[in-house]
Amino acid sequence: MNLIPHNEEIFSIFFLLHLKNLYQRIPLNKNQIIMHIFISEFFSGGGLSSQDIPGSLLSEGFAMLSAVVNDFRRISGHIKITTSLDYRIKRYVPPLQVDSVIEIDEMDNYSDYLERIGVRMVDMALIIAPETGEILMNLIKILEDETNIKNLGCSSLGIQSCTNKFDTINAIKNLDIKIPNTQIINFKNDEIPENIFNFQLPFVLKPLDAVAGAGITLIEEMNEKHIKNALINIRKESSENAFIIQEFISGLDLSVSLVTNSEFSIPLSVNYQNINLKSLNPEYRGGYTPHETNLKEELFDISKQIVKEINGLNGYIGIDYVVNNNGIYFMEVNPRITTSYIGIQQTLNQNMAKYLLNLEDLNLFINDKINHQGVSYFSKIYKNINSIEKLKNFIKYDTFIYQLTAPPFKVLDDKENCCAFLATKGNNLEDAKIKFQEKEEKFHNIINF
Repeated sequence: MNLIPHNEEIFSIFFLLHLKNLYQRIPLNKNQIIMHIFISEFFSGGGLSSQDIPGSLLSEGFAMLSAVVNDFRRISGHIKITTSLDYRIKRYVPPLQVDSVIEIDEMDNYSDYLERIGVRMVDMALIIAPETGEILMNLIKILEDETNIKNLGCSSLGIQSCTNKFDTINAIKNLDIKIPNTQIINFKNDEIPENIFNFQLPFVLKPLDAVAGAGITLIEEMNEKHIKNALINIRKESSENAFIIQEFISGLDLSVSLVTNSEFSIPLSVNYQNINLKSLNPEYRGGYTPHETNLKEELFDISKQIVKEINGLNGYIGIDYVVNNNGIYFMEVNPRITTSYIGIQQTLNQNMAKYLLNLEDLNLFINDKINHQGVSYFSKIYKNINSIEKLKNFIKYDTFIYQLTAPPFKVLDDKENCCAFLATKGNNLEDAKIKFQEKEEKFHNIINF
């Protein structure tokens, strides 16, 4: 892994000092710990430690956590990193480059721990969590209201504007941007609201606070049974009393990743997203980055406009689009670290942690050359593994584990499919896919106990 060039490393050190109000003319000890940062991902970090959750959520969450931690670790020894892990993950002892781990067991409360981390002399925090059910917004409000910890992500106000997808659309409606025809509809007990039958086919039904394809259904014909099932799925995924009906736009599912402080933004990449809305259970599986398109600069410009229109966007964010022959259609804003971060980290010539640590002075970096070396292909891998003990031994002793972005986790029962996460880098997309397939095959061969 490439280290940050020496001049950038020293530059980051001085900004760390500035952020902690220690900007003094003092000699620096290269091994001195200047900042203590808490980095936590909600699912893998114990946010649902008292509930049964699928291993796929733990694995994808852990993959994001690991990628972010690796970037901060590259700021050569000047940062102490603390994280939290769900006790069901902790027992596997997965590889993670942190200094300390808070184990969250089934009797613990993740939010309570977040309130108390200030006592541990933590200076900064980066929380990765879904917007669904206002989870991310409420966690950030704890940081804002109960601690003096600097938040390296979006404010609760910015998150609130992006949690309700209809509110997001209203926030940017004055921009010259294509937006699918979208309406908000209130639930009507167990009946199908009449508004649905007046909407032009095909359309999508989805939660107001949809994340990663959860609860989304494509409707291509007015089938009452299918529509009722779609509404049931929405209620399972969201506690909101309303939902969204939206014109279905066929095309490429793309996203733009950028770092911003609202005033200044540094676009990082255009990413391809692997989402199949036509499947019975739509799910975000992964994707690749960068996606080469002659619309890149236009996508970047639109994204910069959007973040300026929504108050409180800060740090790394992802903006989803659908692109077809008619142009670029805005879909939603993800006010947090997204899964694409995993792939971007493999190809980007800059360290994203450098930008996150220096958000207040992001204007000093806007002329940085943003280049990608190769392509990263990343996806979940499912495997039926019938023994938790054997899985623990694989994670603990098999060196192949270090080639996985996140190891397979099994937390429910013996019938549950395990889910690992893998990202591979190639000279081009085809090369990255070939390497992915080779490692996936090796994983399946090794794991066949």
